[in-house]
Amino acid sequence: MIHPSPTVFAAGCIVVRQSATGPLLLLIHDRHDAWSLPKGHLDAGESSTQAAIREVYEETGITGLLGALVASITYPVTKKGQVHIKQFDFYLLTTTQTTV
Repeated sequence: MIHPSPTVFAAGCIVVRQSATGPLLLLIHDRHDAWSLPKGHLDAGESSTQAAIREVYEETGITGLLGALVASITYPVTKKGQVHIKQFDFYLLTTTQTTV
């Protein structure tokens, strides 16, 4: 039986900008050739909300107003034969930026 290692915590945002035709959501094309929300691991001593804001800015250059926690998603990931539990907290982030 494989026992999971401690939980790895990460955070990100659902970035929304209002337009004349309705809300626009931001997706990024990541290094795994997949589309996803901007997200990443928490740094030592960092809160989930701090990490979410930092990750969005690092990955997109976008800033905005952080809103409510939308969802926490937890799932197992196997890497090099070791099971890791990942928990992602996703927050709503509203921006008015039209370019980065």
